[in-house]
Amino acid sequence: MAEPKMAQNTEKEFSAGIKRKGHKSGQSQQENDHGQGIMGFIRKFPSIWLGWANFLLPEVMRREAIVIFRDNFGFSRSKFRNNLKLVVLIIFIMSKFFVNPAYDRAMEAVSRVWNQVEDQEIDDDVYFNRFYRALWRFLLYLFALIFVEEVIHIVEVSLSVEIVAKKKIAFAKRYLNNFVAYGIQLDESQTEVKSEIAADEQKSLQVVKLFQDIEQENALLGLWISRIDTFVDFITAIGALWRVSPPTDIALTSTYTITVPVLIVTGLAYSFVRYFFSGFFEKPLLKITAALSHATDKVIRQLTQVQTFSESICWYRGEEYELRKLIQCIHEESSVESKYHRVNLGRRAIETFFMNISWLVPITVCLPQVRRMEIRREQLSLCMINFRRMNSFLIWSQMRMNFHSLRKIRDSTRRLALFDLRESEWEITRKEISSKLSFGSTVEFSGTLFADGSRKRELANGEFKFSRGDIVHLSAPSGCGKTSLMRAFAGINGNYDGSVKLPNNSLFLPSQVYVLGEDDPLLQTLVYPSDHSEVTEPQVKLVQTWIQKLKLPDHLWDDISRLRNSSEKALHSTNWLLSLSDGERKRVAFINVLMKMKKSQPTFVVLDEPFKGVDHQSQRVMIELLREFTQTQTIILFSNHEGNMNFNTHTLTFAERGMYKLVQA
Repeated sequence: MAEPKMAQNTEKEFSAGIKRKGHKSGQSQQENDHGQGIMGFIRKFPSIWLGWANFLLPEVMRREAIVIFRDNFGFSRSKFRNNLKLVVLIIFIMSKFFVNPAYDRAMEAVSRVWNQVEDQEIDDDVYFNRFYRALWRFLLYLFALIFVEEVIHIVEVSLSVEIVAKKKIAFAKRYLNNFVAYGIQLDESQTEVKSEIAADEQKSLQVVKLFQDIEQENALLGLWISRIDTFVDFITAIGALWRVSPPTDIALTSTYTITVPVLIVTGLAYSFVRYFFSGFFEKPLLKITAALSHATDKVIRQLTQVQTFSESICWYRGEEYELRKLIQCIHEESSVESKYHRVNLGRRAIETFFMNISWLVPITVCLPQVRRMEIRREQLSLCMINFRRMNSFLIWSQMRMNFHSLRKIRDSTRRLALFDLRESEWEITRKEISSKLSFGSTVEFSGTLFADGSRKRELANGEFKFSRGDIVHLSAPSGCGKTSLMRAFAGINGNYDGSVKLPNNSLFLPSQVYVLGEDDPLLQTLVYPSDHSEVTEPQVKLVQTWIQKLKLPDHLWDDISRLRNSSEKALHSTNWLLSLSDGERKRVAFINVLMKMKKSQPTFVVLDEPFKGVDHQSQRVMIELLREFTQTQTIILFSNHEGNMNFNTHTLTFAERGMYKLVQA
């Protein structure tokens, strides 16, 4: 930390030396001010340029577009189809440079013929011939314009869907790789955040919401198309207004003036004034919408909490408390939403005012020329249309739909950046864990376990070694690091100083067993993570034997037999999960362990509370089934508060001074 301070002090001394030197050399204060003014402008020029760039194209669109273009377009063969779609998109967008003026001329022709409807000097046949010919030409260009718009929309949607799907798949691969799904949920981020909202988002990144954030990328390409579309309209509008707008002189100096179309100057001034007044509400609204998103997340989390632990809440009679908490979250959300609508009221009023006077501006400016017949009425109608096009380009980011879409994309990119941050932090943690792991034929631990990443609270310490055929009962009070030790063996806990050695082929059963949901058949849970379609008949018969030995309900086997005998592979029961007690779920998960032990014959098996919630008779059956695998010299480590049932050969106890001690059983 000393080096930056020295650099800072040196910079201050250097600046002070320049000032003293300038004063000593006899420079006048006026020259200094002039120099500072020029240098000040040069220093401010990047921010001025950046402000104009953000005005024309918001920063989030530029940044995300670079990422999307880099990931989805290029010279590789896999990106050829996307490149082709992009070329088609550009061609049809550029075609609007020709379609728009042709459409305007056709509409002007219809208006010109319509203005002659009361002219009795024109023969009826001649007039109707002119009108229908102009109308047919107008409809032709209208259909051409619709065709161009629809092709652009179809290609845009096709590209957006493919880009979003590819990004979701890439995100899923990152999320379900290297234990990232587990790692980012750990509340061990060391990065400081500036706001409570950002801190809350950083601590509870929900993958469902992150997928929704990726879905927002679907709107990004549409925003880009819309922006380019308004640019094309802007260029064609400038050309149309330049031809018909009356000129006006603008004095640049006392002797030099330029002549420019008054409608273009008025349109630019009108748009900047509208953007200026609308911009007053941009930052407050963005801040409030972030708070609103935070409040909505709290409501969703509370509802999810109630849904997940509904049975426990009923047992505790906690409905009233949960209701009060949910009502409080809803009130907070409605309060922030009301604040948003109050602030947005001013913005809506300004937007409505400028939107309703936009048609009056070209009329007011061109009124003298219309009176003198220098501008025809049909030309004035085109002036109003092109004036609106020019205005749409200049205040594009302040339009209601675009404003909200840009806000959602900013929120999405912020949360995805937080995910990237947590992932990078977890990658560092994984490297630290990997550096402490080594592999061999035995299981060894040497070091000190800590409660969390801060390493302020020590759980236990010790040094021990398990050999082939050892069955070790981990016996220690709650809170002494049993699960932390097993997580260290699983390679997902690095909160320890020391080293771990274990065989390459290891198997783990966590205390909180994983049972697939009702969308999957029971057999899939039993063979997870393998596919149930790959299970052989001998394996199915073995599952049937284990189900009978563990006294699991008969209908579970009925579900498996129906699935195996049916020609429809998706056929399965949807209520088997709801019918299982906690002990039965534990036994189902235990069958999964037996299936893996039978298939891969692991050298090291870790069972965290495998008998929790299981009756004594079923425990004895589980132990007998495990003993069948001890003949293969498998090392088994298990924890159990209800006793070891004389199953173990060794006991790893929690001795005095927080030390683990391995003793013979």
